[in-house]
Amino acid sequence: MGITAKIAVVIPPPPIPPPSIKPEAQGRRLRALLAKLKWSQRDLARHTGLSESDISKYCKGHKPIEGVQARKIADKTGLTTDYILWGSIRGLPLDVIRELTAGDD
Repeated sequence: MGITAKIAVVIPPPPIPPPSIKPEAQGRRLRALLAKLKWSQRDLARHTGLSESDISKYCKGHKPIEGVQARKIADKTGLTTDYILWGSIRGLPLDVIRELTAGDD
């Protein structure tokens, strides 16, 4: 009679840049999101009802994304407002985290 040990292997998610509410960081996240979705800024404006001008300013980091706008973007992209505003991955499914961070190496 032997003792069988079960070993659990935990693979951590890929490293994530620290959260930031700076407009430049929000713009980087938004541009990356649009690339992953294969959407243009015009597509995002159409889906969210936000102006193309505002979407352009968000993507360039010239204007911060705020609560209502973040909610509209989150609702149409399946992300959380925490991710849109701060880059927080808390509450996102692991497969979404992996997809968002793929190619960030």
